[in-house]
Amino acid sequence: MSEQEIQRLSLKQIFSDDPLTKIVGLVLSVLTVFLMLIFGFKVGVKIVLFVWAALLGYLFFNRALFLTFLTFLGIVSGILLFKFPLISHLYVNVGPGEIMVVFTALFFIALCIARVEVSQDPYKLPLLVIFIASLISLTTSMNVTVSLFMLAVMVLGYALYRWMIRARDTSVERVFNMAFFIASIFVLLCVMHYFFSPYKVEVMEKYKSVFAGRYTFILAGPNSMAGVIAMLFPIILLFVRVKPYPHRILWGVIGFLAVFVLYITASRNGYVASALTILASVYFITTGKYRVVGVLGVLAVMLFLSIVIFPGIISRVTTIFRYELDISALSRFILWQQALTSFKDNIMTGVGVGSFFYLPMSLNMSIAHNQLLNMLAETGIIGGLGYIILIYLIFRTLIRTYVKERKRNSMKSMYAGSLIASWIGFVFHNIFDGIWAAPHHTKEAMFFWLLLALTAICVREVDDKNVAIAENIS
Repeated sequence: MSEQEIQRLSLKQIFSDDPLTKIVGLVLSVLTVFLMLIFGFKVGVKIVLFVWAALLGYLFFNRALFLTFLTFLGIVSGILLFKFPLISHLYVNVGPGEIMVVFTALFFIALCIARVEVSQDPYKLPLLVIFIASLISLTTSMNVTVSLFMLAVMVLGYALYRWMIRARDTSVERVFNMAFFIASIFVLLCVMHYFFSPYKVEVMEKYKSVFAGRYTFILAGPNSMAGVIAMLFPIILLFVRVKPYPHRILWGVIGFLAVFVLYITASRNGYVASALTILASVYFITTGKYRVVGVLGVLAVMLFLSIVIFPGIISRVTTIFRYELDISALSRFILWQQALTSFKDNIMTGVGVGSFFYLPMSLNMSIAHNQLLNMLAETGIIGGLGYIILIYLIFRTLIRTYVKERKRNSMKSMYAGSLIASWIGFVFHNIFDGIWAAPHHTKEAMFFWLLLALTAICVREVDDKNVAIAENIS
């Protein structure tokens, strides 16, 4: 191969679609299943599920998208390779997903920067501002090791994000298919794990009376899991809306199971965020004359489910009105006050990214339970402004895309609309949590980068199409 051909090496040449290659991969994967089963039943079952899901992904996805699929499959698989203490009682669990994130980032650096054409990244400016603010915060960090760990997670997530949006064979439909596949596997594994191997949340002794019986799976806690579910709901609803029968019934079952997974988290902000997300999804993915009926109908269904099928939802949400007797609610007020106090004392630098845990009134929590306040406290005014600008640009570009495609009666409007709904869920949930900020929320952070990549691809693809149309007219 000549030097010129090497310089033009594409992802199509790296990931082969040859049928023989797929057959060999299937055989090797099946052998791997039987070999891994000897390590134990519980671990073996997880590995079986992981490998067979990988096989299905291998048949449906290819090239760069398959590597991304494997990354998120590793994150949701629940396979634990090892864990290490980061701060006090908080641990970082490492599984195949984290390894795949590192591998993908290295692959991106080695191949994509030089050999794949640069694609538009509409959010690089605010992300750069946040990264610079995080670097500056190192000068006042209360634990440099934790801060460097947070920076490493941010860099790896950004590399995964850029890998997804720079691949030549990536389109919004393909990435949405992959995201829906991951969402379905995540929901099904959570349900299976709940019934066959229930796991109670391990928390500090003084909070056990509050959190007893709450459920989590692979993520750091029930609130963060509810936040991810809220972000994924619009993708599931989009498939229920656009796919033909009988597939639509199957996707509806996945949606109902997602509601069940949300229910067992007992997360109040997750409940409200998901409700807003679902209503926004129905509004954006239905036609004009059915919008009001659709929103009211879905609202009625949600009220029925929360009152008759899952009565714990209403009883859990209404406890917020008795916040003076609720340790969880009261702790948030204390955490927010601590974040604001720290921000006032360190306006320019913050106390160091990932360092909220070491503040006097952190209540042994690693985050302020508010994404914006957490960034202001840890990275100062620069990081806080970067976050505000990022959210503003996300909604601005998506709404502009949605309006343009709606006028053309294009299918792309539904993708843009579902993403708007996902970001509504993300923003509301993170008023009371911080799934992108906590040092032990590495898995949740990757879902943020997935959602951002979906958004960038959707916006870029529409802009590229508009440019092509303009060139043809001229």
